[in-house]
Amino acid sequence: MRRTCLALVLVALAAAAWATAAWADTAPAPVVPTTQTAGQIATNSQSATAAAGSTQIAPQNTNVNVRVLSPGANGPVSQTNASTAVALAGNANLTGQGITQSGSGSQQAGQAAGSSQDAAAGAESVQVKPENTNVDVRVLSDGADGPVSQANTSTAAALAANLNATDQQVAQDPSSPAGQTAGQEAANDQAAVAAAESKQIAPENTNVGVRVLSPGDDGAVTQRNDSTAAAIALNANATKQDIDQWAGGGSPNQTAGQKATSAQGAGASAASTQIHPSNTNAGIRVLSPGHNGDVTQSNTSKAIGVAINANITKQSIEQSAGHDPWSSCCRDRHDGDVTVQAAGQQAGNQQSAIVCCASSVQVKPENTNLSGGDSGSVRQQNASTALGAAANLNGLGQQIGQGSGDEPVDGTAAADAPDLFDRAAPRPDAVGQSNDSTAVSLAGNANLTHQTITQAYDGPPTGVTVQAAGQAAYSEQGASSTASSFQLEPRNVNGSIGVLDGACEEHALPSPGPSCGKPAPPPCGPCGKPAPRPCSPCGKPAPPPCVPTCRPPKVSTCPGWTPAVGSDWR
Repeated sequence: MRRTCLALVLVALAAAAWATAAWADTAPAPVVPTTQTAGQIATNSQSATAAAGSTQIAPQNTNVNVRVLSPGANGPVSQTNASTAVALAGNANLTGQGITQSGSGSQQAGQAAGSSQDAAAGAESVQVKPENTNVDVRVLSDGADGPVSQANTSTAAALAANLNATDQQVAQDPSSPAGQTAGQEAANDQAAVAAAESKQIAPENTNVGVRVLSPGDDGAVTQRNDSTAAAIALNANATKQDIDQWAGGGSPNQTAGQKATSAQGAGASAASTQIHPSNTNAGIRVLSPGHNGDVTQSNTSKAIGVAINANITKQSIEQSAGHDPWSSCCRDRHDGDVTVQAAGQQAGNQQSAIVCCASSVQVKPENTNLSGGDSGSVRQQNASTALGAAANLNGLGQQIGQGSGDEPVDGTAAADAPDLFDRAAPRPDAVGQSNDSTAVSLAGNANLTHQTITQAYDGPPTGVTVQAAGQAAYSEQGASSTASSFQLEPRNVNGSIGVLDGACEEHALPSPGPSCGKPAPPPCGPCGKPAPRPCSPCGKPAPPPCVPTCRPPKVSTCPGWTPAVGSDWR
């Protein structure tokens, strides 16, 4: 019995000893202190204000159509009085911050991004007395008529916009005890202001077509009085900062800091004024065969102001203290090595673009067209345009690469004075008349800055490696632009009125001078037959109007003679 108890005690003691030994073999290793700290701050302040006003006082559309013994057709008539004001103010801020830390050791990373944006846009459009009138009268009333389009428009558009994109990234990856510190800061301040104003006081469109014994045609007539003001103010800022620190061995101390600031201001103003533009088109025929053609008349005042700021900043820091580059035979010499790498970058940008003011004024432009039979295209234009643009562009790239390891880290990285009174000699087919006043003002700044630092240590062991690099770039830009265009009393007149059937109204008149060169052809007789009388001698009064003929009018090629309105040369 005693032997049995003793055996049991020995077995229990052996089992306890085995369990103690097994626990000792599987006990966890001592915990190595690990400190990782990451902090991110992003602040955003945005303000957008837009105001638009549109006023029309006495716009009026009138269409009168009279036919008496009343056969057919007539066509579309389109009349428009429009006042439009559009104001847009917008802010967009895109901020992305990322911190990645892994492994053991002491790692600290901090990122801060602040953005402040203000956008204000105001637009106003005023029309006081625009009026559209279309009268079409035919008596014994054969056919057609065509499209008539008349428009009085006042438009004001203002756009103010701010865009900020900030991307910050920190990646630290020590595989052994190391001290790594990275800090990034980005600040953005943007302000955009745009104002536009357009006024028309008394634009007026009138189209009259009268035919009496009334065969056919008539064509398209287009008349426009347009006042346009557009102001655009834009700010765009893109900032990207990257820090990558990697320590594969040893006891490195790596410190990197980046800071980017951007301040942008854009202001644009545009004003366009028309006081007394007027468009008049009259087509009168009595014994009334056909055609008439395209007539286009336009009085246009435009003012455009554009202010733009663009800033692009890219900063990148790479630091690598990898495992010991020296062979294993010499490794014991470096057991107490100290590696210090420090890199700092700073970029500042300040931009200001101002357009004050692009202004276009027309006071008394006027277009008048009188058409007879077989008229053609007539184009008349009075235009005043002012364009002011101010732009700033800044592009910055900074890169620092430092390496103490297996491989070094690569570092890559004006207005013409118008002829104030134009009168076209009557002629069939195309007549073009234009009074244009244009002012263009451009101001621009462009700055592209690229900085690169590459440091690599691959020499014999010294026990201490210190690498330090610093970069700083600052840019300040200012652009101002102003443009003005004035027209006071430009006027366009084109005239020809048929009385009989548009074939001929009077004979050619002799030009002044001692001789006529060649005599004019005889006056036309009925249905294209020559009349018995020759033409009058030089300096004598012209013969009376010819009899209606069956052929369309032509232009005389007789040297020394000038055809009068509607003359018919055979």
